[in-house]
Amino acid sequence: MEQLLKRETGQGRTASEKACRVAAYCRVSTDKEGQKSSFAIQVAAYTEKIKGTPGWTFAGIYTDEGVTGTSAKNRTGFRHMIEDCEAGKIDYIITKSISRFARNTLECLACIRHLQGLGVQLLFEKENIDTGSVFSEMLLTILAAFAQEESRSISENVKWGIRKRYQEGIDRWTAIYGYEQTEAGNYQIVPEEAEVVRRIFRLYEHGSSIAEIAGILEREQTESPGGKTRWEASTIHAILCNEKYAGDIMLQKRYTVDHISHRDTRNDCTAIPAYYIRDHHTPLVSRKTYARVQKIRKLNCQGGRTEDCRDRNVQYPFADLLRCPWCGAGLHQRHMPVQRNAGRGWLCEGKEGCGQFFIRSALLEDAVLRAYSALQMEEIERRFEEKGPGIRRAARRLARMKRAHPELGRVDYYWLDDLVEYITFGKHCKEWAPGEAAYPDDRTVTVHWKCGLRTTVFSGVGEEKDMPGRVLGLYRAYLRRKGRVG
Repeated sequence: MEQLLKRETGQGRTASEKACRVAAYCRVSTDKEGQKSSFAIQVAAYTEKIKGTPGWTFAGIYTDEGVTGTSAKNRTGFRHMIEDCEAGKIDYIITKSISRFARNTLECLACIRHLQGLGVQLLFEKENIDTGSVFSEMLLTILAAFAQEESRSISENVKWGIRKRYQEGIDRWTAIYGYEQTEAGNYQIVPEEAEVVRRIFRLYEHGSSIAEIAGILEREQTESPGGKTRWEASTIHAILCNEKYAGDIMLQKRYTVDHISHRDTRNDCTAIPAYYIRDHHTPLVSRKTYARVQKIRKLNCQGGRTEDCRDRNVQYPFADLLRCPWCGAGLHQRHMPVQRNAGRGWLCEGKEGCGQFFIRSALLEDAVLRAYSALQMEEIERRFEEKGPGIRRAARRLARMKRAHPELGRVDYYWLDDLVEYITFGKHCKEWAPGEAAYPDDRTVTVHWKCGLRTTVFSGVGEEKDMPGRVLGLYRAYLRRKGRVG
């Protein structure tokens, strides 16, 4: 205490002795008006005290406003103060209390010891503890533990209140592109942003990748949620998988693991429940579009983390529409590095598959496009008179598509999902010469349309190198080389 009095009054210093460079640290954890007022008072009081004390040189006021004290990593003012101590700019620090300095016992003591190693001491005014005194560390350990427990108690009370509101279906507003909050706390559509959101969903639904969508928006100088003309893939991905755009809301998607680390994690509903509320507000996209986009995301990257992953089980665009001609099981798309320019292929494999059929993706897509092109409007319109409302609706849907797009340039999931029931194949095992007038039934692709029509076309497998038996043999050899089951 004697040392502290000398430090405060300037006693015991010689004329040549360097003045004590004193700084203060202030923090409030919320942006409420009461806290802001207290914050301003603290800053003014410490500035006056340091500048008015003989023997002290003002070294600055370091502040953090509206941030928690349980961890130093988010407190920029605190980190700046430590950096200045390490640079030799500060000798002494004043702060209101241990709870203002830190609520994590281990971090508090580690920081104090680090500062003492630099020759910097601290004064905690409320507890009247100077770290330069003999018994300071024992007292700090006890009081910091109390501060940490107080933080835990406050955190639990806040979490209880939030979860109780979630349970009652009351959400917490967070800023979302395409909406703004009304005075009553409701979601109100922002027309310009809403149109961008709808376009992102439409482009993705119609086969554009996330990277392609980002490129389109950037070329058109469309402003992103961050106010820039650059669109990150993560931003578009977040928009595509946000249920709020379908008018729904999920409460408690994520939760904080503990009050010290503040680490949050996705809620899998094993620890705490999540609450899904349908028709919570006006949607920007239809429920069908939203559901289809989620299906496309899954088809594009089964087992992967992002839409652009190169997973071996990508099922886009045919999903589960393809049937093996030998056993009737579904086909799975696989990367085929067994032939030059082979790309991907659709195979019959898995527990239910016979493993006897393969067709290259490029050949299949070309055949399906030819099947669509071969459809005649007259035969579609004849289905309008069929019994059963499902068939009539499917026929009208196919007719609308055919009128709008007599030819299609590529195969996309959205129109397959609307128009096609399933797709079958010939067994591709008969001998055949490419010069024959008609393709044999063995090398066919048949599209079964939802309106009841069937269109059969040549599969395009006209060379020996594309025959299923040959390619499957090469593929299994490749798997064996890689140490996988062939």
